[in-house]
Amino acid sequence: MPADLWSRSKCGLKILPYYAAGLPVIADSVGVHAEMIQAGVTGFLADTDEQWLEAIGPLSAAQTRRRRGRAARDFIEPQYSVAARRQRFVNTSRRRWRSIIHETRTGAAAS
Repeated sequence: MPADLWSRSKCGLKILPYYAAGLPVIADSVGVHAEMIQAGVTGFLADTDEQWLEAIGPLSAAQTRRRRGRAARDFIEPQYSVAARRQRFVNTSRRRWRSIIHETRTGAAAS
């Protein structure tokens, strides 16, 4: 991925399902990838063809893939799981519904 403004704004969404499945990842260091990937622990950052080849090597061993995949799952669960985000969702939903009810009662939405 090019290291331009558009790429840097990417959210790392492709990494999340791999981590949730307990799989290590290899990704470039653009955007939040460098924050999401613990190099050598949950996966690898690779910007060049040589770095990609170096990263693939360790993952050819099943035990290494499982260990890093477990680390990836352990990393993501407390931050992105339903259980971790449940209360934030509930609070946000309550605030929004209260706002809608208030707007309906006061006619603020029509103005």
